[in-house]
Amino acid sequence: MRLLSVTIFAFLSAAIAAPAGAASLTLDELTTPLTRTVRVTSAPGPVPEGSFVATGLKMNDGVSSFIAWCFDLTHQIAKGGPYTYTATDTPFSNSFLTAGAKDRAERLFNANYGSVDAYDAVQASAFQLALWEVAYDSNFDLTSGQFQGTGRGSFAAQIASTAAGYLQAASGFSGRGGWKVTFLENQNERTRQNLVTASPVPLPAALALLGGGLAALGAVRRRAVLKQRENA
Repeated sequence: MRLLSVTIFAFLSAAIAAPAGAASLTLDELTTPLTRTVRVTSAPGPVPEGSFVATGLKMNDGVSSFIAWCFDLTHQIAKGGPYTYTATDTPFSNSFLTAGAKDRAERLFNANYGSVDAYDAVQASAFQLALWEVAYDSNFDLTSGQFQGTGRGSFAAQIASTAAGYLQAASGFSGRGGWKVTFLENQNERTRQNLVTASPVPLPAALALLGGGLAALGAVRRRAVLKQRENA
């Protein structure tokens, strides 16, 4: 996946280490053109039905940028800001999420995010739709349950099919993945749209060293075999 920066900005690492910390963020723009590419046909409680803009959000902390996604259909966020966010391990008291949403979102990211292009209209819309499904339902199925939705517009069928594929991959995912998923809670009283983002999990130093050692050992063995063949 193409990110706006090599690493997600310094706030994320600081906030993970100290959840009480907060950062001021702005929304620069969307990753794809502003169109309502998703239609929610059924939703629980106060979560609205209707047509929605579904795409990545280019957020900025004043130093660097990263891509976030909406994890909260009950509030809005507008271009500009600033908005005050904190990282949280317990999303989100004001979003009416279904129990287990955090775990399902982490599974969705880890099963799919490495191949999602946030700048592609179909993939971005599909991933956002899949995120809303795991936020507000537990069955990984957009055609049944308390949350239902589909694509809208010229690429409606492709969006729906791609989202279904992301959800199927997430439903069968288990174990540890390659992404650190971070939930960002908005502290602004009027908007308060909560977000989620992800950054690649770095290879632990011990594994990196082990991998390097194995590669070097393999190279030594290959040279030894070649030398034996030359002397034969």
